[in-house]
Amino acid sequence: MLNEREVYVAFRVAQGKYFDRPFRLPKVWDVFFNKMEKKNKECLELITKFFNTKWQNIDPEVYFRTGFEVYRSGFTYTKFFDKILLKHYITKDKVEKINTTSIFDDFEKSAKYVDSIIEGGKTSKIIRYANRLDGVQPVAVSDYIKNRIGKFFLIYLVEKGFITLTHNQMLQIPYVTTDYNDNITRLKRAQETKEFKKIIKTII
Repeated sequence: MLNEREVYVAFRVAQGKYFDRPFRLPKVWDVFFNKMEKKNKECLELITKFFNTKWQNIDPEVYFRTGFEVYRSGFTYTKFFDKILLKHYITKDKVEKINTTSIFDDFEKSAKYVDSIIEGGKTSKIIRYANRLDGVQPVAVSDYIKNRIGKFFLIYLVEKGFITLTHNQMLQIPYVTTDYNDNITRLKRAQETKEFKKIIKTII
């Protein structure tokens, strides 16, 4: 069960990330909470109830981040249940679920391929795969171009430091480098799921 302080923290974290700036949290929560404007306090209490009941499957930070994407600096407590925000979140959530499913498919296909070409040993299969070269470049780049592994799997190898790509090698894979930061964000969310951990466990 979430409490009002945890939901408030999620709101501030989302705010800090969106505007890329640090933030402070109240030293004594009860004092801060009791001094909040009545309308703001009621909004915080109500949305906390929603996150604990009807919206149990919604991550408060993700929801609030969507609020800042819609209203920017105008996103406040009174906008928590705004119809425009709810509609935008639902649309974004549907797209996110589709993207997450595609990441699972990407990794399942890639993990099966790596598992099929790397024999068992003391070192994890993914490390031995990442160390393979095709001439001067990681074999993962060649395998991606030949559609043997997926783009999210290749991004994972880069982000985890398993492989390092030169500028010229990055130019070979424009579909990977386009919207790279957004893809990393999607990948990080997928990594928190049980499905992802189950798939990657087969080659780690």
